[in-house]
Parts: sequence; structure tokens; C-alpha cells
Amino acid sequence: MLREEKITSWYQRQAQPCWRLLDGDCTKPAQDAERRNTISSYMSDNADIEEGEQLLVDTIDELQPGVYTLETYASPTGSKTRRAVSFRHSDTEAAKPNTGGAITDFIGRLREEREAALQQAREDFARQLEIHDLKRDNESLKKLISDLKSDNKELEKRASEIEAKKVAYIGQAVGAFSNMFAPAPAQAANIGAVNGSTNEEEEENEEEGEIEEDPNSDQARLTRVIAILREKEPIEWLNLLEGIARIATTNPETYNMARKFLIK
Repeated sequence: MLREEKITSWYQRQAQPCWRLLDGDCTKPAQDAERRNTISSYMSDNADIEEGEQLLVDTIDELQPGVYTLETYASPTGSKTRRAVSFRHSDTEAAKPNTGGAITDFIGRLREEREAALQQAREDFARQLEIHDLKRDNESLKKLISDLKSDNKELEKRASEIEAKKVAYIGQAVGAFSNMFAPAPAQAANIGAVNGSTNEEEEENEEEGEIEEDPNSDQARLTRVIAILREKEPIEWLNLLEGIARIATTNPETYNMARKFLIK
């Protein structure tokens, strides 16, 4: 319990402008609510130490003799910053020191200052525990974030490997398609038969004066390609062409990657 004349000094040392004055000894944080009877308070958002001190002094001067508790807070909502000390308020006559009791008064002051120092040490220790818990939680969060980053890298690596395999498969398939599209001498010789024409018909056409089609025209090239595909894939040749067109439409990225295998 602090001496009444030390209250203002204790208030200044806390460097917390907001305060609440309670009836009785309520220094324990877990004090029952009914025992925490508030007499006066200074809980402004713009609280000032000097203004708070003057209001505290004026309030104490009006108190009846008895035991009271002073709580300080960093802000009106800073309940976790609570610091409290109790003191006894006496009338003027009772506050006078005993004559010839200078030593007793000195010892009393030492005890009060020691109690105040112990109270301050307890509050500092509680704050250190809270800081320790926050640091521990912070380390746990850092470890969790590190694990998540590691898992994410592993997933990205697997996705890259899958994508590389997919591209390799597409390259192999496109290479096979490219080989199928390449005309062979034997196949070129049979193109006329596949299209339902014969050498004799061609000779007759030439004798009748028909104009021979340009072998490099789009129509001639398309005819040769279809003939080759129909020979290699008599049933699925059209689905094969549609599949390539579908890749070009729905997956341009894959198509552009495979295009170098198709166009030579």
C-alpha cells in the first residue's frame, strides 16, 4: 500500500494518462466485479498526464478517509495495460507524523517504496511473460509459413515435371503425325489409284486436251495429304485432322509449342 503523498509520483512514473479511482483495495486483477466500485475516472481519448494529475489531486482531496485503489491505463480501451496500487487516505490531523517518530516515519516510507517497487516488478514480469508468449507464437507462424512455402515449391516442381512430360508426349505425337503427313514415293505413285483414277484415264484426259492440275496448288496438296491419311488411318483420318484443329482452337499454347514439329 502506497503513502497518499506518493500517489502523484507513482502516477507520473507509469506514463499512462488514463486513470480510474476505486473504493477499497482492488490491486488484484481478478478482483470481484462487485468489489470494484469506481469513484471517479479520467478516460479520455485525448488524455494528458498533467491534466490527469491535477484532476486526481482534486479528486483525492474530496475523499473520505479510507483505503482506495488507483488504476492507470495507456488508453480508454487499453485494458491489458492496467497498473494498480492501493493507498490510504486520511484527514489532515491523522496524516500528521508522530512527534519524535522520525525513524518510524523513515522506515514506513522505505516499506511503502519497497511495496511499490515490488508491485512494479510484478507488473513488469507479467508484461515480459506476455511478450514471451507473443514471440513464441510469432516463431510458430514463421515456421508454418516456411513449411507452406516449401510445400508450394514442391508442388510447383511436380507441376513443371508433369507439364514437361505432357509437352514431350505432345512432341512425340506431333512428330508421328508429321511423319504420316510426309509423302512417300510409293504412296505418291498410288495416289491416282486411291482417288479412283488410272494412268489410262490420265492419258485420255491429256489426249482430250484437258489442263493438268498444278501439283503445288492448295487443292492438290490437300488431296495428297488426305490420300495419305486415309491410307494410314482409313477410319480415324478425319478425327485425326479434327483433333489437331481442336488443339489449335482450345489450347493455343500447346499448339504453338507443337507447331514447329508440324511445319517444316
